[in-house]
Amino acid sequence: YTLKLVDKDIPWLYWNDFEVATDPNLSFDIFDQNNKIDTKAVHPSSQVILVEEGHCPSDSTKATAKILEHLVRVIDDEQSFCFALAAFDSLKAKLGPTTLQNVDSILASTEQIYQTLFMGKVWSELKVEQWLSSKQLFVIVKILAKDKLNSVVMQSISDSLRCFALKNSKDGTPFDKFRLIPCVNYLELSKCMINEGFNDLFQGIKFQNSKVQSIDPNDLIEVLTFGLELREDKTFIPTHWMEDHLIGLLQNHNHLVESTLQLLFDNTKCDETVKTNLWKRLWKNKKCWTLFQSRYEILFDVWKVFISNLQQYVSDFADIPNLLRGFQSKKFRELVMGSPDTINTFLNFIQEQKCMCVHARIFVSFWS
Repeated sequence: YTLKLVDKDIPWLYWNDFEVATDPNLSFDIFDQNNKIDTKAVHPSSQVILVEEGHCPSDSTKATAKILEHLVRVIDDEQSFCFALAAFDSLKAKLGPTTLQNVDSILASTEQIYQTLFMGKVWSELKVEQWLSSKQLFVIVKILAKDKLNSVVMQSISDSLRCFALKNSKDGTPFDKFRLIPCVNYLELSKCMINEGFNDLFQGIKFQNSKVQSIDPNDLIEVLTFGLELREDKTFIPTHWMEDHLIGLLQNHNHLVESTLQLLFDNTKCDETVKTNLWKRLWKNKKCWTLFQSRYEILFDVWKVFISNLQQYVSDFADIPNLLRGFQSKKFRELVMGSPDTINTFLNFIQEQKCMCVHARIFVSFWS
């Protein structure tokens, strides 16, 4: 069998792949062009054999990079990913630190997903000060969530998420943290218990206005959509709730409110009867009223549309009392009392809201 030169710039590094039968006594001889160099026994659990010729000097960093690049190139699915991980585990004690280029951005293909996840594992094991970004981790989980993953892949995802959490609990941007909420929930749903280590990451989410920290609307839609897809399993209760942070995000990024509402109202899979009903939990946040009141003020036609949409997801408005209390608030009362026409418009608006009639008594005290 002839070994192949890895790179013309590294004339002392060769490789080849072999399929061998399981044999505890298996060994092989290695020759150069003229002489036998070494004999190596093959341990039954080994995936890789690394043979070093002692008298041949080498650049260990460059050799490490080339070996890992070869392992990355063979990854194109779950099976080859698991092989590359096993091979790396066999090699890592002999490999030096390295940083491979061109893996900072990933496309939504299975091949690149697994290759990038593999490099995250490599960086972690070799103690390289580099880790997968929040965006990369989100894309990895979202794409691979379509398939039933084996424990090796799930553990690799979990390790990469933990690495990000460890490095970014204090310094990561709020949206980078927010984006990982459905990722952690997915692993919980898949019975991969990883909750430890993430409380600090998600507790420290404090959004700033869009001039300080911009958020791509498409990125937000992707995160919310993935989080809602997980709730299609009605037995699953999220460990971490997106809606606990969503109001703070929208208050600081007003340009995202309407596109977010459109998504939430278009999502027909939101079951009004389940505990994971997003709207009920949103309205438990006292800032929810402040957000909508500041946008709609006394535009009662807009309020009508909003409440009509909301009624599809909340059958009993007693479940969202902060909405009802909001119409009684001092600030809202001052807006309505600004003119007789506004008062009449408001009263007509209330009479038209049949879904709220059962709570009409609250408006009696409003005007007393």
